[in-house]
Amino acid sequence: MKQILSTVRAFGRFECLATVNGVRVHVARAAGWQETHNMTPGAVVHAFALSTVVACHDGYIALLDWH
Repeated sequence: MKQILSTVRAFGRFECLATVNGVRVHVARAAGWQETHNMTPGAVVHAFALSTVVACHDGYIALLDWH
C-alpha cells in the first residue's frame, strides 16, 4: 500500500497506471490505509460517484481522481 501511494504521489501530476478488475486505469490522486482483509488485490470493494475503493495486498486504496 505504501509503495502504491508513493507512486501516485510521485507521478500523479502526470498520472500513473493501475489495474482495477483487470482493466488499466490512469490515476492522478489516491488515498489509502492498511487493513487486514481477504479480498483479491485489484478488486473493487466500493464505488460511489467518481470515487472507487480497491483492495491491495495490505489494505485499501481509494481512487479519488482517475479515468
